Amino acid sequence: MNQTDLKNEIHSKLDAVKDDLVLEIVYDILANGLPISEDILKSESLNRAIDRGLDDIKNGRVMSDEQANKEIEEWLNK
Repeated sequence: MNQTDLKNEIHSKLDAVKDDLVLEIVYDILANGLPISEDILKSESLNRAIDRGLDDIKNGRVMSDEQANKEIEEWLNK
């Protein structure tokens, strides 16, 4: 994939993002490079995402690595 295609794909994926934390992390990476800033790591959005994940585990909303990888692959190829 050339640079123009890659940028177009990134724009397309970003336009579809609904999660504020993902947008904050992407912005932080683009603005500051890696590693991600402590502000992001301590953010309210990250705490909410962690709480959602823990609630998912508690309530059995989990999947195998194989299923997760399959869903990620499908998402990336949209």
